Amino acid sequence: MRKADDLHLVLAQDTVAVAAIWRDTDELGAPYTMVMAEACVHVADVHDRMVVLPRDDWQQWVDRSPEKARAVCQAYSAAMTVDRTSETGKRG
Repeated sequence: MRKADDLHLVLAQDTVAVAAIWRDTDELGAPYTMVMAEACVHVADVHDRMVVLPRDDWQQWVDRSPEKARAVCQAYSAAMTVDRTSETGKRG
């Protein structure tokens, strides 16, 4: 399964967000980790897990309530397309 060379496009939205957590450190700056859940059907052949947050869920994610944040970590329900490339590091 190739992950690094695939670009995911979300249709009908100008801006998308992924669920992640981070902390500032003197040594590393602001390292982060993306939160994962089962991937949506549209990209399952490329990624087996990912969380894309629809705009309507952004406030629930940043509310700081673990229960509310956990509730939005699920497969993305809107249609997505994948722009694939056969060249490492190249897209389009």
